[in-house]
Amino acid sequence: MCPQLAEEAGPEPSWGFTELCHIFSASTSVNLENGDKRTYAIAESFGYTTIQQDLNGEKIHRLENVMTMRVDIHRLFDGLLFWLVQTGEDTYKVETFKPRVDRLCGGREVKFTTENPEKLPVPSPQYLALHAACAKVAHLSGAAEYIETILRDAEEIPVLAADGSSGEVLTHLLRDVVAY
Repeated sequence: MCPQLAEEAGPEPSWGFTELCHIFSASTSVNLENGDKRTYAIAESFGYTTIQQDLNGEKIHRLENVMTMRVDIHRLFDGLLFWLVQTGEDTYKVETFKPRVDRLCGGREVKFTTENPEKLPVPSPQYLALHAACAKVAHLSGAAEYIETILRDAEEIPVLAADGSSGEVLTHLLRDVVAY
C-alpha cells in the first residue's frame, strides 16, 4: 500500500499479510566493495562506527537487523514515516510526524521477545535508534517528501520515460533488485 493510501486507510485492520522488514535494507550493503559507502558514512556521523562491518554483504540479513511487519506498515517504516523509540528493555513506542499515520499506528507499544537471546536475538536497539534519527532528520529536512515521491512513483509508473525523467525511480528499483 502506498503511503498516501495508508494515510487514508483509517483504523488498522484486524489482520494482514506480514513480511520480513530490514531496519537497514539490503540495498544499503550493495557495492561496498566498489566504494559506495554513503549510507554507512551517515551512520558513522551519528556515532555508529562499526555498522559497515556489522551489516556488510550477507550480514545485512542478521536477526538484529530484521523483524516481521504487516506489508502496509512495512512500507511506511521504509518510507521513514514512522520509527520506534525505546521506552524500556526491548520495548518501543511508535512515533511519527504524520497525523494520519499516527492514527494508523502511532503511540502503540511494541515489545520484542525471544526464548533464546543468544541464538535468536531481538532487533538491535542501536539500529532502531539510528533508523529513528534518520527518519527525524528526513522529516525536518524535507527529504521524507522526496522519499515518499520516489516510493509512490515506483508503484505508479507503468513504463520508464524516454526522456530519462524517471531515472531516479529506476535507480531505486535496481538497487533493491540487485540487493537480493
